[in-house]
Amino acid sequence: MKVYQIYFHESQIVELEPGYIPHFNRDCTVFFESEVIKDLVLLGEHKSTDYFGVVSYKLKHKLGYMKENWKNNKNIANTSVNEFTTEQFEAELMKYKPDAMSFQRHAPHDPVLVADGFHPFFRKYWTYIMNEIGYRWVPTRIENIFYCNYFVAKEKLYEKYVKEMLVPAMEVMKDMPELYGNCNYPRAFPENLKTQFGINSWPYHAFICERFFSYFSHIHNLDCKHY
Repeated sequence: MKVYQIYFHESQIVELEPGYIPHFNRDCTVFFESEVIKDLVLLGEHKSTDYFGVVSYKLKHKLGYMKENWKNNKNIANTSVNEFTTEQFEAELMKYKPDAMSFQRHAPHDPVLVADGFHPFFRKYWTYIMNEIGYRWVPTRIENIFYCNYFVAKEKLYEKYVKEMLVPAMEVMKDMPELYGNCNYPRAFPENLKTQFGINSWPYHAFICERFFSYFSHIHNLDCKHY
């Protein structure tokens, strides 16, 4: 298993997991982790391993946060009862050897419709993007949900996902100025990114991209497990 863990500042190094590969995101874009995922796969960094993943430095913190702070939301709450360690996660992965495995666990739902309740126009933007890259999306209850890019997948499937869905979708999104609008994410938008991107609130790009793999796993009927 090969997992890259992204960080943005030296102070975040202490939060990285032992055994995961530190990756300093020197030039953050509006796509955040998805830009790094794209770059690593196009460079071939996913090859020569059984499973590949790219996660943020906040992995362990956010797994706990989504258990406690989101526990009253039946859809987005992390319902895993397992305490995360890199060793135990890999042991579970190798025990079952699925196509993909999430670092957390969520109840089945439609992540697009749920997102539409948090982020104005989410469904509209999603539908347009999917249509542009050749997918006729309709509201669908999805059994295997993946949030925050917190998953690993078999090397060839990860590549297929990036090249057939993520990269084409990102190209479409680059020509959608409306995605720079306020997506209503409640956390404060970093001051340095306000200057860098020329906006004052979180844009839509990263929030749309992180929901792609759930749909990809659904349409390809992948064998998925959840930690």
